[in-house]
Amino acid sequence: MPDCKDGFDEKNCSLLILDTELYRKEMPPMGMDGEKSEIFVNMSILNFITIDEIEQSFQLKFFLQLWW
Repeated sequence: MPDCKDGFDEKNCSLLILDTELYRKEMPPMGMDGEKSEIFVNMSILNFITIDEIEQSFQLKFFLQLWW
């Protein structure tokens, strides 16, 4: 989502690429003390844009917040 009206902040963006050899999704982030960090997730639905009952699909605008 562009943050600037002219879209400048989105130019030359690259996708996040994970190293499948090193990335382990079952291991959560570690805290400074070496313990597993708690991960908190908050999602708020802001607006339903479309609902298509025949295709059983919908589009929505949402806010997703993660912190640990």
